[in-house]
Amino acid sequence: MPSLGFRASFPAGTVFRRSDRQRCRELCERTGALSATLESGSHFDKSSNDVAYKAAVSLLSVLEMVEPSEKPAHTSCDIFEMYDVVLKGADDFRYPGQVRNFQFVKANDVFAFEGGNPRRVPEDSYLLIPMKPEDTKVHEEVCYLGRKAAQA
Repeated sequence: MPSLGFRASFPAGTVFRRSDRQRCRELCERTGALSATLESGSHFDKSSNDVAYKAAVSLLSVLEMVEPSEKPAHTSCDIFEMYDVVLKGADDFRYPGQVRNFQFVKANDVFAFEGGNPRRVPEDSYLLIPMKPEDTKVHEEVCYLGRKAAQA
């Protein structure tokens, strides 16, 4: 069971800003706090709301934080570990073509162009949550790089 001490350490409504990352990381390590991100589909697909709700309730019931209203279905899934946050460094940041969430990119392959130069992944990677470059400001997160985590 994960520690709930992390949440109890802050008053309701506490928001961590980017400048708080190190302090937040240290507190998580000290208290044993855990986090998970559940991808449930497109924000524009209304059925993803149902998927997200069922996934969240299932996770909370597995952690014994809520009583399940129904027995969670056993299903296999891929688990990804984020290893890098990609910041947009110039206005001309662009992907080489159409991109999608969880898109596989081989080690050393180009995943974007910026400042007239290719940006490459250092290892076999997956693009996680690629944002539209035209909707992203310079120095903001434009995507994340991840790797498949070992299955337990």
